[in-house]
Amino acid sequence: MSDFKVIKCQSCGSSVVDIEGDSIIECSHCGSKIYVNKAKGSRLVALNSLLLIGLIVFVAVASFWYSKDNSSVAIKQVVNQQQNLISKPISAIPKLDTEKLKIHKAHLKKEQQTSEKQPEVSVTSSVQGQTSIGGWFWIFTISNDSDVAVARPGVTMSLFDSEGNRIDELRVWARREHLPAGQHTEVLLFLAKPPEEEFTSKIVGMAKTVTKYDIQQEEIKVKAFIVKGTGKKVEIVGDVYNPNNYQVDFIEIVAIAKNSKGTAVGTAKSYASITNLPAQGTSGFKISAGTFVAQEPETWELWAVGRKHRSN
Repeated sequence: MSDFKVIKCQSCGSSVVDIEGDSIIECSHCGSKIYVNKAKGSRLVALNSLLLIGLIVFVAVASFWYSKDNSSVAIKQVVNQQQNLISKPISAIPKLDTEKLKIHKAHLKKEQQTSEKQPEVSVTSSVQGQTSIGGWFWIFTISNDSDVAVARPGVTMSLFDSEGNRIDELRVWARREHLPAGQHTEVLLFLAKPPEEEFTSKIVGMAKTVTKYDIQQEEIKVKAFIVKGTGKKVEIVGDVYNPNNYQVDFIEIVAIAKNSKGTAVGTAKSYASITNLPAQGTSGFKISAGTFVAQEPETWELWAVGRKHRSN
């Protein structure tokens, strides 16, 4: 439809014409003859096409030479860099200081050995007893021989038969979870069903290094207490006081029975009557002792710890 054109007479404007040839048209209204040059339009189209093709070729050639020049420049730069690198003497290249590397490695090894070194704790006393139902128990006193505080102090007991074969391995920890340097604490180990055959035992103290992730126990003061009864089975009643300026929860009171020589011969524990003790607060407690007392004690020593309230 775009090639269709309406031919009008240039004299009268009529569009009713007769075609007499390829280039002559006669008006049917006034008789005027019109000359039409068809080749002019065709030549114009051909000329425009040639111009467009020439422009495309020019752009392609120009792009080719431009990229070729840039590639040459880049190649020259790489070659120059390689030549400069090759031309540098070996002495100009920095050397690795092997002596400093050895010192650094030795320092790291020393730090690793220090960090992996286990705290030194020792067992200073041991007393054995038997419960009313037949189980055996031991009261150990362990001492922190390290220069710093230790965490989770306790003992490991290994049992061996008559031929030296290991038949059992027992581990137990003290109620005091952190033990300062040079101080001691007691550990209770209970064996409900001892081996029927004869056996020997080996006791080793153990502890861990204190880390920043450990939850510290809060020290609580035992204000006063009385011992009701005599012998191994007694009741201990008293008061604990929270000297901190924050609330302390789950306060545990530990009682240690000692003989005339000051050796631990029994232990018992209980909790304060008030579960959540406020700052400067006081609570009562009662401990029933006797199950794990190997000998009739001369004296009783008490201490208490708790957990800092989480919201503080």
